[in-house]
Amino acid sequence: VNLTGLFNDRYLHIALAQAIAGCLGDGRDLAVLFLDLDYFKRVNDTHGHLAGSQVLREIGRLLRKNVPEPDAIAARYGGDEFVIALPGSGLSTAVALAETIRKQIIGSVFCAEPGEIQLEPLNLTGITCSIGVATLKRHLQKGMSVEQGKSALLRLADTAMYIAKETGRNQTAVAGKPVRRTNEATFAETR
Repeated sequence: VNLTGLFNDRYLHIALAQAIAGCLGDGRDLAVLFLDLDYFKRVNDTHGHLAGSQVLREIGRLLRKNVPEPDAIAARYGGDEFVIALPGSGLSTAVALAETIRKQIIGSVFCAEPGEIQLEPLNLTGITCSIGVATLKRHLQKGMSVEQGKSALLRLADTAMYIAKETGRNQTAVAGKPVRRTNEATFAETR
């Protein structure tokens, strides 16, 4: 098992292609969430790489806890980037999950007790993430192959995540939608 307890990107690509093929075959939607921790380099620079690794492990636990569906895929994409694929889920379900995860991350205290990697507690707070969301039915062009669809969904969700970062971080953005700040200044408009 790797550091986070999540699948790696190699497995993600295989499983996501299979999930897309299955969803296309039976007319179900599929959502992809692309999550990146905001300013994560600061954790490593300030507290060291062991603390950073412990935070990533704890993020992995948080994601596994929030993605209980047996056919969902949660993977560490690389560094501090994570991808969640939700076969059978549409945009509203995906955005709700993204917001739940985002709020749990900002509300969490990381390295709160001695961990397997970071031995002394650091009580790290204020860690945030930016999340991009794309879905099969809303964002995929007709006639795309499974491989093209997989690449397009990952690219669109990744691009939406970068838009969330560029427009203030600590928010969720939907592919192809302008980001408008709400009173809470955290959620990207989805209408």
